[in-house]
Amino acid sequence: MNANLRIRILSGIVLAPLSCFLILKGGWFFAAFLMAGLVPALYEMLKLMEKTPHQYKMMAAGVFYITMTFGSYAFMRFGFEQGAWLTLCTIICVWASDIGAYFTGKKMGGPKLAPRISPNKTWWGFAGALFFSGIAAMLMVAAGPHLDSAFLPTDMGLKPADAWAVFIVGGVMGAVGQAGDLLISALKRRKGTKDAGQLIPGHGGILDRIDSLMLVSLVFTLFVVAWQ
Repeated sequence: MNANLRIRILSGIVLAPLSCFLILKGGWFFAAFLMAGLVPALYEMLKLMEKTPHQYKMMAAGVFYITMTFGSYAFMRFGFEQGAWLTLCTIICVWASDIGAYFTGKKMGGPKLAPRISPNKTWWGFAGALFFSGIAAMLMVAAGPHLDSAFLPTDMGLKPADAWAVFIVGGVMGAVGQAGDLLISALKRRKGTKDAGQLIPGHGGILDRIDSLMLVSLVFTLFVVAWQ
């Protein structure tokens, strides 16, 4: 195991349980959690846009994108009875997508997905992202009835027959997550930098860690609103 991967795993071991705990706590705990990510994310986005063509238009677009995506998490968590469950499902599917993409891409190799933007991404990795995110969505839905309580409402009116639909929605979340990753990668390449920041060991900045999570939050929130 190389040193960078070891650091990424150790960072994930710390951040994943903390994220889940704060999502479940909700209230000011989750609001403070969002703000703790929002402020450095805005700072990193503005730094990425400095001294680039159409700087101020790009800055405005970047600020809009980040506030919309973070706002989607706030709306998802506080706007639905099942908000904690939906938010957990979102981040777990994205984590599964990222892990699936990384290890499938490493194992299978194959043609590059977007060599000019992210040279390490492959089509096999993209397929792994969709598959593992779909599986994660199915597992979360299957676990839901066993965890349903006044503390953690999970009932979304889904039935066992909806398993394939859930898998497809999970796969779409995986695809959207990879698109969000590529979007931030394109901005970094445009700026000529490898990482958006150095805040998280092994992960770079906040944007390097949550690039997949941001766009998924917006798309999945719209999906949940339509479902309701």
